[in-house]
Amino acid sequence: MGPKLNGTFGAYAGVDFASTDYCTELFGHDEACLKAGRNITVGARVGYMIGSDALFYGKGGYSNGRVKLAYEDFDNVIDDIDEGENLDGFHVGAGAEVQLSASTYAKIEYVYSKYDAFDYSDTDVEVDLDLNRHQVLLGLGLRF
Repeated sequence: MGPKLNGTFGAYAGVDFASTDYCTELFGHDEACLKAGRNITVGARVGYMIGSDALFYGKGGYSNGRVKLAYEDFDNVIDDIDEGENLDGFHVGAGAEVQLSASTYAKIEYVYSKYDAFDYSDTDVEVDLDLNRHQVLLGLGLRF
């Protein structure tokens, strides 16, 4: 008989928040900003134990991210913009957990998220963006 591989399967849900923003000056002192907000995830994770203390896994599911577009025209030539939208998408990732003691573990994880396009248009401005996110997580955990 060969070595035994122990598999795991589970669901997860999470909410995280970002302070990511990109701002730039346009046309003198006018400022345009694109900001990332909260991100909601729901998905499933499948993993396999290698030996007695290492778990390797893949995960994937639904993502919903918040994005905000702001434009401030200091010369009042066009109207200011302050628009936000929730964008649906998906995420996929992989990671590993290593048991450190009976109740603690360390983990590393990479997740890629892809969202629907963000489109905004009025008489003065047109924005069409394809958005994605790359995330690396290093963590210590406690099981109880």
